[in-house]
Amino acid sequence: MSSKGLLNISSKGLLNISSKGLLNISNKGLLNISNKGLLNISSKGLLNISNKGLLNISNKGLLNISNKGLLNISSKGLLNISSKGLLNISSKGLLNISNKGLLNISSKGLLNISSKGLLNISSKGLLNISSKGLLNISSKGLLNISSKGLLNISSKGLLNISSKGLLNISSKGLLNISSKGLLNISSKGLLNISNKGLLNISSKNLLNISSKGLLNISNKGLLNISNKGLLNISNKGLL
Repeated sequence: MSSKGLLNISSKGLLNISSKGLLNISNKGLLNISNKGLLNISSKGLLNISNKGLLNISNKGLLNISNKGLLNISSKGLLNISSKGLLNISSKGLLNISNKGLLNISSKGLLNISSKGLLNISSKGLLNISSKGLLNISSKGLLNISSKGLLNISSKGLLNISSKGLLNISSKGLLNISSKGLLNISSKGLLNISNKGLLNISSKNLLNISSKGLLNISNKGLLNISNKGLLNISNKGLL
């Protein structure tokens, strides 16, 4: 789908991509998922967003990635999740953001990573969480930030790591928390910073570690707290 082509999934409409099926969105092509529309990517199905292609998930639209389904965002491809739109990554589903690909979560948009779902941010890929957008990592879900990948949490955006969810920052990956952004680590959630990975907390922003949540910093990993940034460790949280 390219050259300003448009695909809308709404009103309980359904699109399944599976068994090595492929959907490409590029060259200003647009896919909208809204009003309880549903897109499932599973069983080695593949969705590529590149070259200014755009995917919008809003108004209770839903995208599920599971069972080795794959979503790639690269080369200025864009995915927006807003207005109670939902993206679930589970059961070895995979989302890659690289090469200036961009994922925005805002306005009560929600991204869940669970049950061995995986999100990779690398090679100048960017994930923004703002305006009450929410990212949950739980139940052995995994988020990797590496190779100059970037995650920004700002403007009341929220990242929760719980129930054995895992966030790794390594190889010059960067996580910024600013402008009232919030990161919670609880219930055996784990954050690792290593190999020149960097976490910045500034401008009245908050990192909470509680209820057996764990933050590991090793191998030249770096945590910066500045400009009224705040780190709270409570209720058996561990640094």
